[in-house]
Amino acid sequence: MCSRPTQNDEQDEECDIQINIEELERFVLPSGQEIEKQSQQTPDLKMIYKRMTDTVEVLCDFKRKREQGRERQEYLQLLKRDLATYYSYNEYLIQKLCDLFPLSE
Repeated sequence: MCSRPTQNDEQDEECDIQINIEELERFVLPSGQEIEKQSQQTPDLKMIYKRMTDTVEVLCDFKRKREQGRERQEYLQLLKRDLATYYSYNEYLIQKLCDLFPLSE
């Protein structure tokens, strides 16, 4: 028995397609020039938040998701810098929070 596609089915398919596209996209670390340029502008908190979540995702599965030729330390430095900018915390506090909590939190 054939059923008609419903609006929910179409939305589910679109959601699945979007998830598949996101899985194919790889996070690429910004260059030093890009970071310097962004630091001189007003911070875009949405972009910083997205970059933090992407960085955490890469760090949680580093072997598979990392950019070739990049070290884990580079990702950690970027994450700490973004956390400090996003939450307006100083470097010392960010380091202590990173020592206390795992990346997934």
